[in-house]
Amino acid sequence: MNIFKWIFWRYLRVIFANIPIKLTMPVISAISFFYLIFGNRMRRVTLSELTLSGLIKKDDKTYYLLYRAIKNHINSVIKLFYLPRINSGNIGKYIQIDGLHRLDEAINNGKGVILLNPHFGPFMLIMPALGHRGYKLNQVALQGIGRRKGLDRIVYEIKLKSVEGNMPVNFINATYNKMAVRDVLCALKRNEVVLFASTGRGGTSVESSWRTVNFLGRKANFNLSFFKIALRAGSTLLPVFVIDSEPFAKVIIEKPLETLKEGIPEKVLIEYISVLERYVKRYPDHFAFFLYEMNVKRLWDDHPFFLDYPVAEEKFVNKMYKKRVK
Repeated sequence: MNIFKWIFWRYLRVIFANIPIKLTMPVISAISFFYLIFGNRMRRVTLSELTLSGLIKKDDKTYYLLYRAIKNHINSVIKLFYLPRINSGNIGKYIQIDGLHRLDEAINNGKGVILLNPHFGPFMLIMPALGHRGYKLNQVALQGIGRRKGLDRIVYEIKLKSVEGNMPVNFINATYNKMAVRDVLCALKRNEVVLFASTGRGGTSVESSWRTVNFLGRKANFNLSFFKIALRAGSTLLPVFVIDSEPFAKVIIEKPLETLKEGIPEKVLIEYISVLERYVKRYPDHFAFFLYEMNVKRLWDDHPFFLDYPVAEEKFVNKMYKKRVK
């Protein structure tokens, strides 16, 4: 598997980057169809998660939804290959933005802005979308090499260089970084924009805390650190979503979270959950692969996303966990 990933990121990435986007669609469709037919475990787990989360209805064409979910994920990865071609002069041709005035209004307040960007659709494209438009952007990320060795380490480093190396953004590495919160607060004090992965699983600092809330009819763990930091800095909180659309993608910036004025992080989280649920229910294919990943990785997650994972794939999850901790 690591050999395939190495070929994919070392060579296929370069090939795709030089092909017009429209011509890649048949290839992406073929790869997605292949995964749908032969990825039995992925298909079962994803279907189980979509069903438990109430994202599949009786009259839905189940296999078509699974196909769209797989295609959305692969498409999101392929589009990262085009990053070297995107710049401040052509960004408007690639990524459109709805609600940009909300970001401008928040910046005018002078206390920085926190964008809550979930693992939803081609979520990483928000960085070039805003960075190439001149916004001073900071992305809080987990960038640790960790236990990676050999070819797995090489693949990770290639991905890091080819993707994050082409992002017009300052990365705040939160992996084993006790100063991450300080760096975030300094960026907000400079009236800059900070991006948080609102569905991320990182967060072991003093500022971080977790709450179990109702999400999609299930019990889920969410991190409160972004809300606490916003309250501490007096910053505006804006939910953002990246939708897969022609010709490349579209960013939607939602209105500010109003409950922030009450000063209670838990209330702000509940308000945010209602916004997130609205988008997930409208675009379940944009969230399905994340649900699959959270199911598979739940054993090495200090705070598993959901608390009610079925045991049907327990052998597979245990196998993946043992490989991870070796």
